Amino acid sequence: AKPDFRMGMRLGISQIWQPIPLMKQ
Repeated sequence: AKPDFRMGMRLGISQIWQPIPLMKQ
């Protein structure tokens, strides 16, 4: 369980969900 892997996944998901803030609301 490497922290880099988890951090990368979180960053990737954040980047993908960043341009979709209207859908989340």
